[in-house]
This record gives sequence, C-alpha cells and structure tokens, in this order.
Amino acid sequence: MEFYIGGKYNGKLEYVLNKYKKNEYFDISKDSVDAILDYDIINNIDDVVLFLLQKDEDPIKYLKKLSFDNKIIIGNIITNGVVPINKLHRELRDDVGSLYKYLVSVSDSTYNIIYGIEVKLK
Repeated sequence: MEFYIGGKYNGKLEYVLNKYKKNEYFDISKDSVDAILDYDIINNIDDVVLFLLQKDEDPIKYLKKLSFDNKIIIGNIITNGVVPINKLHRELRDDVGSLYKYLVSVSDSTYNIIYGIEVKLK
C-alpha cells in the first residue's frame, strides 16, 4: 500500500493518476462506501472518516478491518494543529490523525505532495 498526503488543493490526485496511468478512483462524494475496495486508488480518505462519523460508525474500526494491500490511498492534511470548536470536527481531526498514523505504519511507502511535487517520507 502507498499513502499520499498533502494539502487539500496541492495536486495529490492529479499526481497519482499521472504517475500510475489511471483515470478511475474511489471518492466518497461519488461512490458508496461499500465500493471502497473496488478501486486501486482511494481519494480523500479523510472524507470517508467524516462520512462514517456522520453515520455513527467508528471510522477507525471500520477502516482497519479492510485490506488496503496494493491500494493507493490519498488523504488531506486537516486543521494543521488547530483544535476545532465543533465537536464533530474535533472527532474528525482526532480520528483522521489516528488513521494516518496507522496508514503510515502499514504502508510500504508514504509521500507528501506539495504543490504537485512528491516528497518521500517513508
């Protein structure tokens, strides 16, 4: 599994699609969460966390049950250390942080995409 992180509009998806010569990807804004493993590329994993929180599911438990072997996961860096006032957004920040720590630990490689430039972290 490869994990790509970066700012919301830093070109992560475009970079990954070009690098792997793909044009299809999972995104919770257009796909059912049940289809998450049907794609090689999973975009905006942080939005999946929000979706699951809004459905009163534990996103960490839900996502850790899935096998992301041979998947490419893309996530947005959120809040940059700012603690949100809204309870849901605090839970989102905490769960996204926990998920990213897990994904980095199990990934074969992790990259930060900064304005379309790949920086290898792991």
